[in-house]
Amino acid sequence: MYGLTGKTGSGKSTIGKWLGRIEPVYWEVKKRKETNQVRGNGTMENPVAEEEALYLLQDTYQIFNPYVPVIRHFRDIWKNCGDTSSIQSFDEIPEILESLGIADPTTLMKRKAGVVSQGEAQRLAFVLGFIRSASLRIYDEVFSNVDFRYSLRMLNFLRDFCERSETSAVVISHEYELLRACTNDIYMIQDGVMKRAESKRNPGSTPEREISGPPLLSIRDLRVPAHGPHRNNRGTLCMLANLSLYPGGRVGLFGASGLGKTTLLKGLLGEHDLIWSECKISSGKKRDGAVLRDLDIRYLPQSVVSVFNPASTLRRSLKEIQEVHDVSDHEIELYLDLFGLQLAHLDQYPSGLSGGEIQRLGIISLLPGNPDIILLDESFSSVDEDTRETIWSVLKSLQQDRKFGILVVSHDVKWLRSSMDQVYEVLKADPPEVV
Repeated sequence: MYGLTGKTGSGKSTIGKWLGRIEPVYWEVKKRKETNQVRGNGTMENPVAEEEALYLLQDTYQIFNPYVPVIRHFRDIWKNCGDTSSIQSFDEIPEILESLGIADPTTLMKRKAGVVSQGEAQRLAFVLGFIRSASLRIYDEVFSNVDFRYSLRMLNFLRDFCERSETSAVVISHEYELLRACTNDIYMIQDGVMKRAESKRNPGSTPEREISGPPLLSIRDLRVPAHGPHRNNRGTLCMLANLSLYPGGRVGLFGASGLGKTTLLKGLLGEHDLIWSECKISSGKKRDGAVLRDLDIRYLPQSVVSVFNPASTLRRSLKEIQEVHDVSDHEIELYLDLFGLQLAHLDQYPSGLSGGEIQRLGIISLLPGNPDIILLDESFSSVDEDTRETIWSVLKSLQQDRKFGILVVSHDVKWLRSSMDQVYEVLKADPPEVV
């Protein structure tokens, strides 16, 4: 089992797709242009052209038809591939899912993909891929929204599976420590060249900041009830004893996949009900502080590219946001310059940009006007550490001037502790502790 890492836009996904025969030619990594040449090595023939390869893409929601239950995908693939599958029986599938941290696999599989969390969707897609026989499996950032503990379980299962079936796997990830814990060899793409990776240093801590004044938002005894068709069977997803976010403040949340962190954020947006004993607002555009909707809250989801219409250019998508908030082209141009982007990027469609570029534009889409709070839901999970720090540095500088609050959900606890003013662990049915 091999690991592949590198900066966002370095070509990791392109290599994964090429190995999986998703793309007919190899794309030159350094210049990012279409070619079948690999930096002087001549025409690159696909070494697995005669082999069966399976490629699992980053956005696992795209794997599932949103209009049918997840279990139908499993049954259809089992019907076509079950005879040659390394999984002994269909009944083994829920057992595998349970071993990967899914509490009630049978119930989960009866749901449609749109009502499961990103972490649950990734684990479902991960197991779905084992039904089909393949000599090489490529996993492209499919562990990015699963917490480290369950990511280790998934990779250990994959490693054991490869040993039993005498097959191979390539795991593409920004999580170097995860790769180091589970893979045989790690390769890094750097300056257009793929080579064996060296250990990364641990990121340093940032000094604590002093936040003064009344909180922008303060909620006590917050409970997140389940929603959707199965809400009566799930009760309360998670609880927070206290959530306080100050102007210019930064709060981080982490917890197990599927616990309800995304539901909590969408509850703050008003998309789902939340329950609390007390909610106080000391700021906001209307200044009356009566209800949560008086705050201008912006949200960036786990799949950042989903913010934009895939059939429209980025310019048109941002223009719609400008019209809502009465923002000039000049302000957008200033944001582009701050985040290291060009006007030409706006003439592209979302699918034509790298992960780092679409990440920057996703952040820019939150900034027009004067937001009170920005919610980032695993929004940095698909970019490398250096790209994340570059984007985070610009966002912090804008925050210092405009004093909006930031609430970040992430599985990277080390980064949260070094970057946030307060970090809470969300636990089911128990109030989290400030760490």
